[in-house]
Amino acid sequence: MLKTCAVVLCILSLAVPVQADNARRSLALALAQVAAHEGALHNARDLDLIWQVVQNHGNTPQAQLRWLRAHSARALGLRPARDTDGNAWSSELNRRGTIPASVASGKGYWRMRVMPKWHELLERAQSLVDGTSYAKPCPIEPITWGGRMDHESAAADGRYPIGCSDVLNDGFASKAVLRAHGRTL
Repeated sequence: MLKTCAVVLCILSLAVPVQADNARRSLALALAQVAAHEGALHNARDLDLIWQVVQNHGNTPQAQLRWLRAHSARALGLRPARDTDGNAWSSELNRRGTIPASVASGKGYWRMRVMPKWHELLERAQSLVDGTSYAKPCPIEPITWGGRMDHESAAADGRYPIGCSDVLNDGFASKAVLRAHGRTL
């Protein structure tokens, strides 16, 4: 009986790193898909912003992935896209490097221009999730991100732009957090 328990514990201990690796790979893929949708194929620094936000929403890759899936369900294909969103392509990006099926035209452009950027973005996302790269574009820890079109709705929810550096989008924090950092609105 003792030998059986030792073997089972040994097998379970080997499975834990595999589960953690799978969670990190899944998180990195989702992070890259969301970042691509948010403009990081044009400005990779937005990936760093989104990662800075995601890190504030869980202490494990599994928890961070759950939050990201809830926050960006349309960009990840977990909820239907609105007619005007154009979200389908981002959820179809993958590790194999195939052009998203929803891309109806411009496949040559995608093959030559977009897919190399996608692979770089995915590689960077994996290095951020694995902890082999570090980036912090916002001087204050953001709770979410958004573009100029999001400022009004964010303010209605009590979130205000931080002023992150070199990003298309911006990080948002609460009024209390901004005040604690000497910021006034």
